[in-house]
Order: sequence, then C-alpha cells, then structure tokens
Amino acid sequence: MVFFTTFILTLILSYVARAVPACADAAPPEELYEPYEVTFDVGPIIFVDVGWDLKYDDPDGSTNNVTCSNLARRHPHLDDFPDFPNIGAAFDVQNGPTCSTCWKLTNLKTHESIAFLAIDNTNSGFKLGKEVFDVFIGEGVHGAKVEAALLPICGA
Repeated sequence: MVFFTTFILTLILSYVARAVPACADAAPPEELYEPYEVTFDVGPIIFVDVGWDLKYDDPDGSTNNVTCSNLARRHPHLDDFPDFPNIGAAFDVQNGPTCSTCWKLTNLKTHESIAFLAIDNTNSGFKLGKEVFDVFIGEGVHGAKVEAALLPICGA
C-alpha cells in the first residue's frame, strides 16, 4: 500500500510541478522552445585568409605557369577564361579533377561576396588578382589579407 500511495503522490506532484511555475518569472513554453525551422545543408562554411597576387591580373599571363596547366590548350592566356578577372588560387587545387573549382568568398567585415575560379594552388587560403582583391575588401581599405567565409560552388 505504501508503494501505491507513493506512486499516486508522485504523479500528482509531477502534474502540479508542470502546471504551476516554480517562480513568478518562469517563461512560457513559447519562449523556451524555438519553432521548428527548415534548413538546407549547403556544405561546410570555413573561415580562411584571402590574399592577392599580381600574376592573376595579367590578361596575357600564360596558363602554362599555373597548377591547372592541362587547361592551356583551351585557355592559353588568363583572359581566355570566361571568369577573368575573377580567377586565382585555392588551397586544394591539384592538377587533375580539382582543377578549375568555383568558390564563393564572403568578406567577414563587409559581407561582400564574390565568386571566382581557382586554377592555381596556394599553400593556404586563397589568392586573387590585386584588382579583384581591392574590390572584395572594399573601397579605401588597404591590406594584404582579409578573413573570409568560403563556400564551394561547383567543380568545372
């Protein structure tokens, strides 16, 4: 009988505890739980450093001098790429299947975004042409590097 009474008393107390807030400032359930949201997984967003190199500004620059030199027959000069001047180097480019990958970079300070084609390799982060880099970091800002969020867009 003691167990049965304890069980019933526990049920009643748990009901009362849920129904009556313990403090006057208890939040209603609408504030405690966020509404269900539908999200789409677009892949990881990674934060990297972005720098510049003048060789990606030269329209007559030879594609024999970049990691993706296998593209030189179709695109002998840098300005032969449809994405020129938005070309540059990425940390993951190797001659082969990862050549000519597309990336979307977002400047963490200005929230300005650009898309560019990576045709060369750099040790870490990304490198753009100086002109594109200046547009990316914003007018009147000078610097050699900027932090950005990146998102892979495609593999060409």
